[in-house]
Amino acid sequence: MYLSQVVRVAVAIAGKLLCMANHRARWVLIAALIATATLVRQGEGQTDVRAEEKALKGRQFELRSYSADAVAGYEWDGGRLVAGPVGLHTLGVLTPNSVRLKGGKILIEGLRSTIVRDSAKNSLGISGSSPMRVEIDLRGADPAIVLPQLEQQLFFSSARDAMDGLPAQLAEVLPGPAAGGPAKGCDCDWIFEDGQWTRLRAKDPTVTTPVLTHYVAPQFSEEARRQGASSSSTFVFRVTDTGLVEDIWLARAAGFGLDEKAEEALRQYVFKPAQHNGRAVGFEATVAVSFQMP
Repeated sequence: MYLSQVVRVAVAIAGKLLCMANHRARWVLIAALIATATLVRQGEGQTDVRAEEKALKGRQFELRSYSADAVAGYEWDGGRLVAGPVGLHTLGVLTPNSVRLKGGKILIEGLRSTIVRDSAKNSLGISGSSPMRVEIDLRGADPAIVLPQLEQQLFFSSARDAMDGLPAQLAEVLPGPAAGGPAKGCDCDWIFEDGQWTRLRAKDPTVTTPVLTHYVAPQFSEEARRQGASSSSTFVFRVTDTGLVEDIWLARAAGFGLDEKAEEALRQYVFKPAQHNGRAVGFEATVAVSFQMP
């Protein structure tokens, strides 16, 4: 690159000057050389970021972590990208609109939407849109090494690959339908017992389904109030053998900040747990949370 050529010339000139300079002048030249090299490296890094932004901006990508969190965290560790904890999952797409380098992190900002299925048209679409930021902690790695690998390590190559990567108990309900409640791929129930998911036929006499005992009404988001928006979110989740809610997946997004409000309420639900042969077990459940403006 041109900047690298400039710094090589500067090093050559500085070397000659160092031989000629007195002690004090040498230190001044060394400091100037270090500052020049730092600025050149920063300039090259920003050039790489701009190239990556151009490559990603406006396209749709499926995150390998299936994250639907407003901020999705990653670390660069030993030549690979490692995802941090995910609070809310989804089979969704991220549409980047900017890529920046700041404070030792690569920041990708854009909109997150959820993939849904239009059964009438036998096609895929997206529902809802919410701001999302991907933060990649470089942990001292050179951005010029990390950036060319981001697209492959951060995203699936296609929506089909993302669907193929879903756990078995979710592959039958995701993508969710474009409208209305989710339609299961089979007439069956999934229970979580002894550390694994097992599929049983619906209304199996050995299984009792969870019963909601504590309900929390979701609150409207400020954005939805400003927009006068009425919509609904659909979630698939696990009711644990103690009746709590875990492993939440967003099957259909409402947008306008409503999905996050629905998730907050859902996490406070309490159930009488499902049972299999008289023993408490986990159970895959589905709920649609509706928001209607008065």
